[in-house]
Amino acid sequence: HAAVSESLGVAATVDGRVFWWGSIGGEAGGEADGSAPRALPIPLRRGETVAWVGAGAAYVVVLLTSGRLLTAGDNALGQLGREAATEAALSALSPLHAPYGRYQFAAAAAGDAHGVGVTAEGLVCTWGDNGDLQLGWEPEEPEEGAEGAEEEAADRSEVPGFVPLDELLRPGERPVAAAAGKGHTVVRTDQGRLLGWGANHFGQLGFRPAADGADGDGPEGAHDGADPALADDVLGPAELPVGAALPAGAGADAVTAVHAGPRVTLAVLASGTVVVLGDAARMVSDGDAAGLLAAPHAIALPLADGEYPVAVAAGSDHSAALMSSGRVLLWGDNTRGQLGQETAASRVELARPLPAARAPLADGEQVASLTAGAAWTAVVTDRGRLLAWGPHGDREAGGEEGACTAGPGLEALLPLLPGEAVLEAALSERALAALTSRGRALSMAVPFRPPEGAPGAPFRPVPGLAGDTSSGTGRILALRSGPTHSVAVLADGRLYLWGANDRGQLGAPAGPGSRAARASDGTHVRLLSLAAKAACAGLEFTAAATHEGPVLTWGTNDHLELGRSEHLGLDHTPRAVRVALEDGEVASDVVCGDHHTLLLTSEGVVFSWGDNYHQQLGRGAQADTAVEGLDDEEAAIELSLPGPAELPLQRGETVIQVAAGARHSLAVTSAGYVFGWGHNDRAQAGVGDEAEPEDGADAAPTPAGGARKPLREHKPRQDPKPSVANIHPTGDGQGAASGQAAARRGPAPEQPRHPQGWRAGGDGE
Repeated sequence: HAAVSESLGVAATVDGRVFWWGSIGGEAGGEADGSAPRALPIPLRRGETVAWVGAGAAYVVVLLTSGRLLTAGDNALGQLGREAATEAALSALSPLHAPYGRYQFAAAAAGDAHGVGVTAEGLVCTWGDNGDLQLGWEPEEPEEGAEGAEEEAADRSEVPGFVPLDELLRPGERPVAAAAGKGHTVVRTDQGRLLGWGANHFGQLGFRPAADGADGDGPEGAHDGADPALADDVLGPAELPVGAALPAGAGADAVTAVHAGPRVTLAVLASGTVVVLGDAARMVSDGDAAGLLAAPHAIALPLADGEYPVAVAAGSDHSAALMSSGRVLLWGDNTRGQLGQETAASRVELARPLPAARAPLADGEQVASLTAGAAWTAVVTDRGRLLAWGPHGDREAGGEEGACTAGPGLEALLPLLPGEAVLEAALSERALAALTSRGRALSMAVPFRPPEGAPGAPFRPVPGLAGDTSSGTGRILALRSGPTHSVAVLADGRLYLWGANDRGQLGAPAGPGSRAARASDGTHVRLLSLAAKAACAGLEFTAAATHEGPVLTWGTNDHLELGRSEHLGLDHTPRAVRVALEDGEVASDVVCGDHHTLLLTSEGVVFSWGDNYHQQLGRGAQADTAVEGLDDEEAAIELSLPGPAELPLQRGETVIQVAAGARHSLAVTSAGYVFGWGHNDRAQAGVGDEAEPEDGADAAPTPAGGARKPLREHKPRQDPKPSVANIHPTGDGQGAASGQAAARRGPAPEQPRHPQGWRAGGDGE
C-alpha cells in the first residue's frame, strides 16, 4: 500500500516494511535533496505487520493488522491524535490518546491535517484540524481563563472524539471505511451509503454550494462561513446525495469504495460507475490541462418538446448548437460576450438560448446555420441575413470586455447587391467572411462595431475571389476560416487559400521570400488529380476531403496535424492521410481545431488525428490498448495518428455532423444528441457543475455508466431557403452500414432517423 500528500510520500511493502520520502515539518525525509526513500522504524509486536498507511500534509498514519493505529509527524493542529511536540520525529510512532489508542481499528484515513479511524465495531472517531468542521463533533469547552482556549476548541483537537452517527444509521448498519480531504470527511457504510461532514465550498459533499451569501441546499445546521460567497460547511453528519449525480433512470446503486482529494470526493458504485462530487477540474494537476474530457460525453441540452439538435459550431472556448425549431443554444466561455448572454457570468455550463435581442428575427424567419470564432458567434437566417455578436473591441486595444455587438448592425456594413443574400458565414480569430448568393466572398476584420459605435471595417471582396462567381468553374461552394488563414472550395475542385503562410498552410513554400507568405496574397491549390468537396483551416495547417475519397493535408506538422509521422516540422505539399476506411466509405466532411482534425465519413464514423494534449481526439479507453508496449515517444505518436473517436453510440446511431474548437470537439448524432470532449476548462465540452436544465425542459443525460434515453423519433424539418446546406453538404449519415463500419455501430436502427435529405448546415469550425 502507498499514499502521497502535497509534501510527503509513504509506502508499505509486502514484508511489512515502511518507507517514506519528502518532508515533514522542517525535517527532510531522504538524502540532501529530500527525495530518496528511507525506512520508517515501526514498533511491531509479535505477529503484527502493516495493513495500511496514510499520508497527511506533514504526518503519517499507520494501521497494523492487529487493529492498532499509530501516528507520527507534525502536530501543530493536533493531527497525531495525542499530546506531542509540534514537530515529532517520525521514529516516534505512537498510538492515539487514551482511551482511543486501545480500540481495535478496521479502517483509517489521513486528511490534510485531520485523521479518521473506524473501529471494528463501526464507531468513527476523528481528531486534528477542525477549521472546516471536518471532525463532525464539537470539542469540549476548555476551562475558563485558559489562554487561547476558545480558538483551540473551535479549530482543533489533539484528543480524538466519536462522531454521533446513531440518528443517521439504519438498523444493523455500521460504517466500514472512511476518506478524508483537506476539510471534509466521508464514511462508507456496509449498506453502500455515504455519510459526510465538513467543507462543502466546492460541492465535495454533493450539496449545491451557496453563492452570493445565499443558502445552499445542504442539511440543517450548516455553519455560516466567514466568506459568504463560499458554500456553508456541514456541521453534523449528513447522507451524501450520490444518486443525484447519476443519469436519469440509472436507478439506485450501492457505493463500494470512496476516495477523497482536497476538494473532491470519488464514489465507486457497484455497477462500476465513478461519481465525482466537487471540483472535478482539480483532478488534473497540470493547470494548462485542467478540465479535460478524454471520452466523448452526451451534453445536457434544455430541449423543448419535439426539438432536437441539427448542427453545432465551436469557437476557441465556447460552443453553439442549432435546434430543429431554429433556436440557438450556447455554452462555455462568456468572458467577451461570445454567448450573447445578458449576464455577468464568465462561463455558462448548462446551455442557454440566445436572447432574442442578439438576433432579432422577422415573423416566420429562422436561423439556417451558425458559425463560431475565437470570441465571436454568427448566424445566417433563411432570408439571407447575417447576424453576429462578440466583444466591442480587442482587449489589447482597450476594447470593452464582455460587451456584445448587436447583430443587425452588420447589415449596414455588407455591400450586398440588389437581390443578393448571405448564404454562409465563416468566423476566425481575426476575420468574419460571408459567402453570398452571387457567389461572392466578402471579408471583414474583427473585432467589429455596429455603425452607431466606433466605425467598423467594412466588408471587402476577398483578394483573388473578386467579381461575380455565382456560376462556372470558379463558383465558390464553401468557406472555412482558421486563426491565421482561410480556404474556399471552388466548383472545379480547386481550393483558394488566403492569409498567413509562415508554415506552408497556403500550399506554397513558406518563408520570408515566398510571395504567399504575405497575408494579403492568396493562392489557388489543385489537389493532384482530385477534386475537393470540403476543406478546413487549422492554426497553421489545412485539410481537404475529396470526392474521390482521399483526405489531403499540408502545413505545419509539429503536433502531427497532418496525420502522418513523416515530414515532421512542416510540408507545404498536399499529401494523402492514411485512414482505415471500409470499401465504399468516403470522407463526407473534415473540420480543424488549432492542432487537431476530425473526419466524418459517409458511414457516420468519426476519425481524428493531431494534438491530443487536451484529449480532443476522443480516443478514451482505446488509448490504453493502442500504446501497450510502446515507449513514451512511440505512444505519443501512435495516439496522434488517425484513428476512430470513441463515441458511446446506441445501436444504429451515427454521427451526422462534427465541429472542432481550438482544443475541444463536438458531434451531432442521428439520434438527436450532441457529444462533446476535450478541453473543458470553460465548460465548452458541455460538462459542468450545473445539473438541472430549465423548468419543463428535457436534457440528454451524460452516460457516465448509466443508460441514455431511447432514440428519439423526429419530425421533418423544412430546409430553409436560401439554404447553406445546398452549398456545402456535409452528409446526413443515412444509408446502410457495411463491413467494419456496421460492426462498430451494430444493427440498423428500429426507429426513424433525421428525415432523408437533411443536410447539416454551418461551417463546423
